[in-house]
Amino acid sequence: MEESTVTNLPARMEDSLIGRKVVVEKSGQKPKAYRFMLGDYSRVGV
Repeated sequence: MEESTVTNLPARMEDSLIGRKVVVEKSGQKPKAYRFMLGDYSRVGV
Protein backbone atom coordinates (compact mmCIF):
# COMPACT_ATOMS: atom_id res chain seq x y z
CA MET A 1 0.00 0.00 0.00
CA GLU A 2 0.82 3.65 0.02
CA GLU A 3 4.21 4.55 1.60
CA SER A 4 4.85 0.99 2.86
CA THR A 5 8.17 -0.88 2.70
CA VAL A 6 9.15 -4.52 3.02
CA THR A 7 12.90 -5.17 3.30
CA ASN A 8 15.42 -7.88 4.21
CA LEU A 9 12.96 -10.62 5.17
CA PRO A 10 14.60 -14.02 5.72
CA ALA A 11 11.76 -15.81 3.89
CA ARG A 12 9.05 -15.18 1.34
CA MET A 13 5.98 -13.29 2.48
CA GLU A 14 2.69 -14.31 0.87
CA ASP A 15 -1.06 -13.98 1.36
CA SER A 16 -0.61 -10.81 3.40
CA LEU A 17 -2.61 -7.64 3.79
CA ILE A 18 -0.56 -4.53 4.51
CA GLY A 19 -1.93 -1.08 5.24
CA ARG A 20 -0.53 2.39 4.58
CA LYS A 21 2.82 3.57 6.00
CA VAL A 22 3.78 0.08 7.21
CA VAL A 23 7.38 -1.05 7.66
CA VAL A 24 8.11 -4.79 7.57
CA GLU A 25 11.75 -5.69 8.05
CA LYS A 26 14.06 -8.34 9.42
CA SER A 27 14.68 -8.08 13.15
CA GLY A 28 17.79 -9.34 14.90
CA GLN A 29 15.70 -10.44 17.86
CA LYS A 30 13.81 -13.68 18.24
CA PRO A 31 10.27 -13.04 19.49
CA LYS A 32 9.35 -14.10 23.02
CA ALA A 33 5.73 -14.29 21.95
CA TYR A 34 3.60 -13.94 18.85
CA ARG A 35 1.05 -11.17 18.54
CA PHE A 36 -1.86 -11.58 16.13
CA MET A 37 -4.76 -9.47 14.96
CA LEU A 38 -7.05 -11.91 13.16
CA GLY A 39 -10.43 -11.56 11.55
CA ASP A 40 -13.32 -14.02 11.42
CA TYR A 41 -12.52 -17.51 10.12
CA SER A 42 -8.75 -16.95 10.26
CA ARG A 43 -6.28 -19.83 10.35
CA VAL A 44 -2.65 -19.44 11.44
CA GLY A 45 0.13 -22.01 11.45
CA VAL A 46 3.31 -21.30 13.43
